[in-house]
Amino acid sequence: MRFAQIGVIVLTLLLASAPSALRAADGDPVDALLSGVAPAADRYTMAQAREAFGEYARRLGIVQDSVERCLDFSRRYGADAKVRALLRKQRERPGVPLFTTPELVDNLAKAVGKPIALTQFDLEHCAQLRDRRAGQIPGTDPASLAEIDASLGRCLAVLKTVSPNPSATQILQDLRRYPRDGTFTAPETLPALQNAAHRSLAINARDLETCVDAYHLQAALKPVFVGDNPPPCGPNEDYCAATGGLNPICCSEPGEVCEQVCAGPTCEAACVAQWCFPADATVRTESGETVRIADVAIGDRVQVARPDGSLDYETVYLNTHRDALSTAPFVELALRSGRRLTLSPRHFLPVATDVTARWEGREVRGADEVRPGDTVWVADAGGAMGTDEVVAVATRLAVGAYNPLTMGGTIVVDGVVASAHSDWFLDGVVPAASQAAIYQAILAPVRAAYTVIGPEWMTTVTEEWGVVDLARGATAPGGGSILPWVAVGLGIACIGGLVLRRRRRAA
Repeated sequence: MRFAQIGVIVLTLLLASAPSALRAADGDPVDALLSGVAPAADRYTMAQAREAFGEYARRLGIVQDSVERCLDFSRRYGADAKVRALLRKQRERPGVPLFTTPELVDNLAKAVGKPIALTQFDLEHCAQLRDRRAGQIPGTDPASLAEIDASLGRCLAVLKTVSPNPSATQILQDLRRYPRDGTFTAPETLPALQNAAHRSLAINARDLETCVDAYHLQAALKPVFVGDNPPPCGPNEDYCAATGGLNPICCSEPGEVCEQVCAGPTCEAACVAQWCFPADATVRTESGETVRIADVAIGDRVQVARPDGSLDYETVYLNTHRDALSTAPFVELALRSGRRLTLSPRHFLPVATDVTARWEGREVRGADEVRPGDTVWVADAGGAMGTDEVVAVATRLAVGAYNPLTMGGTIVVDGVVASAHSDWFLDGVVPAASQAAIYQAILAPVRAAYTVIGPEWMTTVTEEWGVVDLARGATAPGGGSILPWVAVGLGIACIGGLVLRRRRRAA
């Protein structure tokens, strides 16, 4: 059988193995707004448009109430050392999906000596909005809570003065999280809304971005806080909005996050293993530049650690995760030198328990296994490798999910040496060090194919065709398998063989 035929068969099997999340879901407009699945435009009647606008106003009002209560509490008690210590301690639980606990409100009330108006729901809204950098668009700084409050107020004023209509509802419904997009909104979104409303709107692009982000956060958090009824997910589980009236999904495995899995115009929520660094992480390139990991492309050469303990540069041959908008809890390691490394809870990195340890004595651990006092390896200003001590470990909600793979399986991120790999199908079965070596071996066919087809074809096949996104969705915990990733390797290898044959014939 020819290479091309084999490649087509393998990729077809991969597509067939994608989860039901890739199929369109039915439901009313509000369900669709929550799920990100685009219904046909002719399904929106005036009644449905009014219902959808009402739901937007209701949810944004809830978030604004939370933000205003947080601002009032901060003005009254923000300088209190006990209050600051309690809020800081909430972050010292690496990798858990919620920053708050029911006990936090009681402890804050004890610290200030009187009952407080804040609820756990309020505190969670405020903590997540700040870490999500609500309203951040290219070229701007993260918004403060006061700025978020002002944006929400302007959006609510617009919703109350604009007559709901199907065209505007369709535009709002389309504001969903697509992989690799930089924001919820595009430059043409606000003009399109104004055209649909037949009037100028008293909001700017930053306001619109803030409000859409707040709406999605409220939709995700609300089922976790359901009053006296048992919540659908446990305290250390991540609620994942389902679609079309289906029951909610609870992401409970280590490293799982709720993510939109998309194929063409269809998206659905799914629990997906998180293998990544956030968008604001940085790497050093061979040209000497420090660039955001979000800007690293296949074919770039970035700083890595060699097996002998030296630093060098290697080629990025694959991006297994490239999502600009997903928001999830990450582990943040604070080092004595002032460096900070943020990575997913089960991403691997070399660690030692002694600051005088040598590279040969390193052990590989997941980020959620690192503790204050442990030693990690760093790149010093002179380009040599040294050690640094971990002084604090916390959790941080961060935006974006990126994971470039290098030929040797290591990468230096924010000046700290890390593995390019993280947990997959062997987590909890074999140690992290063995996992990293096994995954590096499994991906050998993909590295071999890269050397044949080059960065442009690899980017086209894995990113533009969406093969990696589909494989990641198909291997989501709770029903997936490693076969789609094996199919990716074999499919790319077959394409590489075809390209190589054509080159030989042309020669």
